Amino acid sequence: MADSKSPWALAIAVAALIGAAAPACGDPAVESLVTDRPDFTESAVCVPRGRWQLEAGATTSRAGAIREQALGEMLLRAGAAARVEVRLGMNSHVWTRGPRDGTSGLEDPSLGVKLGLAKGADGFAPLRPAAALIVATSLPLGAQAYRASTAEPEAKLCLAWTLFERVGLAANGNVARRSGDTPRAEGAASVSLATSWTDRLGSYVEGFGFRTLDEDRHDATAYLDGGLTWLVHPDLQLDARAGVGRNGVDPEWFGGLGVSRRW
Repeated sequence: MADSKSPWALAIAVAALIGAAAPACGDPAVESLVTDRPDFTESAVCVPRGRWQLEAGATTSRAGAIREQALGEMLLRAGAAARVEVRLGMNSHVWTRGPRDGTSGLEDPSLGVKLGLAKGADGFAPLRPAAALIVATSLPLGAQAYRASTAEPEAKLCLAWTLFERVGLAANGNVARRSGDTPRAEGAASVSLATSWTDRLGSYVEGFGFRTLDEDRHDATAYLDGGLTWLVHPDLQLDARAGVGRNGVDPEWFGGLGVSRRW
């Protein structure tokens, strides 16, 4: 198994390479990028037509005696039309270490689209949020230890409201089909409150959870997390996050770093 520090060394190297490809400063007239990381909640904004956006990161987590590190979290987003975005999730290489042994390998990739449904109203309008729909599916092509038995389709409704000039609220409602020994339907929901402290520095706090929707099972998990974003220039953002599982669920804690770049 690779040295436990290697994922973070690679993450720093990848961030440095992406940052080196960026100009020293951006055109202030260019709209700042909106990312779908670092929080669980996806934005209601599509990448502009003709633009490309790569989001990536690394996460470490602990669930009891099990520790896991993930490097990649790569999501390539391409603006195909005014309100249509194509999404390729290349996901992560994962290292899992238990009390006695460990394993590693690539997670399943994913493919999907985001459709912009509404731009939303100026100011806070509870009944007129910005809205988007993400339809995607995983592809069972990952390493044996992390591969699903079949493709796992999902749909996400993304909503967003402007509460004040520098404060926004976003929420997601997700439905997915999970494979395994007992295939099941799974629902997920999240709420994220974001604040822009300056033109470059932002933060968020968030709650999200998952619940099995099958009649004979009602497994539920919940998490709280928060993080910071730093806009280096309109096409480059760095982020950091940390969170905990509630009600004794796994992982007990997690934290990570990330970078997003638009071309």
